[in-house]
Parts: sequence; C-alpha cells; structure tokens
Amino acid sequence: MHTKKDMQKTLRIGLMLYAVLMTIGGTAVLGIIIGLVPSEQLKHAINLMLAMGGLFYGTAVIALIIRAKFTKKQQEVGGNDHE
Repeated sequence: MHTKKDMQKTLRIGLMLYAVLMTIGGTAVLGIIIGLVPSEQLKHAINLMLAMGGLFYGTAVIALIIRAKFTKKQQEVGGNDHE
C-alpha cells in the first residue's frame, strides 16, 4: 500500500515546509515592523511584535513537534524500510 506511505511522506514534508516558511515569514514581518515604526514609538508596538512572533514562531514550533511525534511513531510501528 504505497498510497499510505506517500501520504505520510507528503505530510512530513508539508509540516517541515510550513515550519520553514512561517519562520521566514515571521522574521520578515518583525523586520518590517521594526523598520517602519519609528524608534521612539517602538515600545508601543511591542504587543504587536509579541503577537506576530507568537503566531509565526509558535505555529512553526507546533508543526515541528507534530512532525517529530509523527516520525517517532512511524519508526516504532514500521521502521524506515525503503522499498
């Protein structure tokens, strides 16, 4: 049943891709916020930066944790046999 293996591989790749893109996106958004907001008003934008960082980096970490648990479960169940 190669369909299940293909779906699992696609899910693992998708989770990794999501984590990478969210990390890059979070860094870009925070860089833009820091670049656009004047330095004297930057302390007022800290809540926005924390929320954006939590959204981007938090979901990336969650995706990596899910991927790690999924990979561990697959190794325990069936191993890494490449057919």
